Amino acid sequence: MINGVDGLPGRIREAREYLGLSQQFVSDQLGIHRASVTEIEKGRRKVSAEELAQLAKLLRRPAGWLLTGQYDPPVVLPPRLIAVLDTLSERDREEVTRFAEFIAHAGGPPRPREEKG
Repeated sequence: MINGVDGLPGRIREAREYLGLSQQFVSDQLGIHRASVTEIEKGRRKVSAEELAQLAKLLRRPAGWLLTGQYDPPVVLPPRLIAVLDTLSERDREEVTRFAEFIAHAGGPPRPREEKG
């Protein structure tokens, strides 16, 4: 339960706050008034199917999780990391992936590199 609100409204608010998005940003993206976002998060306004699809994409969560809470949300990468990864070459992204795997396995040996070309 998020601040006394559970279900869909609480999950929307939780995901929005986790991503650091303002209600104004969400309202701008959905094309609705900011007050409508507040009402949705308080459980006082229903969400249309179209709004649910937009919210799921914006909040980087499956619509099923927003509706039921039964699915684990996907790992959400910080926007800063996504921006940096977008600037890297494919080879550099592979190196970052290998490093992340190395860290995840508490220093276990990295996979051997594939030789290209």
